Amino acid sequence: MKRSIWRFLAVILVILSSAASLHAETGKALPKGMTPEKLEKSVNRQLKYIDDRLLSGKSARQIEESGNASAIAILQNSRKERDRIAEQIRQGKLEASYWALQDLGKSLRTAMKMVRAKDIAAKKIKDDMESARIASDAYYNRAKQRKIDKGDGGPEALEFFQRAQKARNEANRLVIAKDYKSAMAVFLDSSRLLQKAIALSKKKRSGSRPKQADNRAAPVTEKKFTPKEKKTLPKGMTPKKLKKSVARQFKYISTRLLAGKSAKKIEQSGNKKAIAILERGRKTIKSIAAQIERGQHEAAYWAMQDLAASLKEAMALSRAKERAAKTIADELETAIAVSDAYLERARQRGIDKGNGGLNALDLYRRAEKERADGKEMKSQGNLKCASKAYQLSSAFLMRSISAARKWRADNKAATK
Repeated sequence: MKRSIWRFLAVILVILSSAASLHAETGKALPKGMTPEKLEKSVNRQLKYIDDRLLSGKSARQIEESGNASAIAILQNSRKERDRIAEQIRQGKLEASYWALQDLGKSLRTAMKMVRAKDIAAKKIKDDMESARIASDAYYNRAKQRKIDKGDGGPEALEFFQRAQKARNEANRLVIAKDYKSAMAVFLDSSRLLQKAIALSKKKRSGSRPKQADNRAAPVTEKKFTPKEKKTLPKGMTPKKLKKSVARQFKYISTRLLAGKSAKKIEQSGNKKAIAILERGRKTIKSIAAQIERGQHEAAYWAMQDLAASLKEAMALSRAKERAAKTIADELETAIAVSDAYLERARQRGIDKGNGGLNALDLYRRAEKERADGKEMKSQGNLKCASKAYQLSSAFLMRSISAARKWRADNKAATK
């Protein structure tokens, strides 16, 4: 249905231009200085150009081979119109022929634009595919740097990496087959899989996040560490072994968890919950010491088990800031890798030399400025802002590449 409507509109366009050619358009003024002699030369030159360049040769062949029904209809009707204009010229109606040739030229250029629209769309898809491949390559290299492919990120991360690798192989096969749209989609999928693999690798290396421990962070009393239910001691735990175990645990908690390096880290972390647990733990250890003195070794055993768990959780909470900083550092490295890939792509296209037009060059320079800012912020230790700067540079480079593509397409169309 749509094709029929386009064909109808194309025919109407040509008919209207034909009608205009049969009568001189008195409302239009010929260019200044257009003498009868110059007019005759201009008409003959236009007719020759339309004959040689638009109604035959490469342009006409492109329209005929395009399969675009509307463009083909314009071409066929234009050939008939050309004959009518030639008859006008023979009759000496040069001014009418001049304007008719102007309209005919516009109609044929419209047909060429219809044909090129498909080529431009195909070129855009290819460029978008290249951008997707660049991003996938950056994430792939980042994953390999982390040795996820060697299993260092854990089995789940390795599985995602292998799925991404399989997707990339499939995408490369589609590129060879010139199915760029499908290849782009598969490259994007591979990037998502690689991002998941990297995230899982980060989680494994930093350890699982501490659970919310509101109950543990509540005021600790001796009652909390005294078992409410009868618990069974480990098999073979004689009273003598129990006494030794309690003494060993007490020494470990007192010297390793409540004092020394571990306690210092908690105090310096600035984490209020972790510090509160540490302070309560120091009070609790005194009540446990009293239990031991009274010979309540079993109660002291279970109380120290709970106390050690709380203190280890306090350590996990104190490391949260360190883990967050590590995550930001990893995100920055990924942002740099992606930005580097787009920068290389832009330079390959000569955008930095002005080969993509002024708009593309301006966007390229803005990207370079963001990259310079990112580098400076990284050197100052402001990794979060540096990451954002590199991400922004990637966005500018993508827009620059797109602007360069449009500039080249427009230039190509203008020269034809």
